[in-house]
Amino acid sequence: MRKVVLIGAALLALIIIMIGCTGSDVPPPTVSMPEKPREISVFYATGRTIVEERHIVEDDKDIIKTALNEVLTAQPQINADIAIVQPECKVIDVKLDKKGLATINFSKEVLDFTADRKEKLLAYGAILETLKQFDGVKSFRFLVEGKEKGKINGKDIQKFWGVISLFNQPQPIDRPSKK
Repeated sequence: MRKVVLIGAALLALIIIMIGCTGSDVPPPTVSMPEKPREISVFYATGRTIVEERHIVEDDKDIIKTALNEVLTAQPQINADIAIVQPECKVIDVKLDKKGLATINFSKEVLDFTADRKEKLLAYGAILETLKQFDGVKSFRFLVEGKEKGKINGKDIQKFWGVISLFNQPQPIDRPSKK
């Protein structure tokens, strides 16, 4: 919480400085802070490794969906010059049941993801690492346009990315044991 207040104070100071530096015909920059800010980890796959960034987002009932869409937009804020290898799609919704099963429903574009084997595994890892920060998530399953099986645009949903398939769902979230 203290970090969020410090970030907010720094942004306010930056806005005040920028207002003083702008000409009369240039509008001041707009920076919007969420009403209920929450700092989350967002993991990006670079094709060689996974990098983590911290983002401030709205803390609401869609926090998991928001976090995953931050991953999928592939626009890092700090490491802006690195190449990101992620599918170009959106998370339509995320449902978390009482047992901790997160059902992540992707848009159909997720099936269009082309990359080599290692890049697909890293992209999958970035999604899982982002999911792991939510303690309520114990396991997960993926859907595409609300479906776990069948075909969309001639593509087999269960085959997903080839090396990553939707067979044997749900999958557990593996976290290191706390000592």
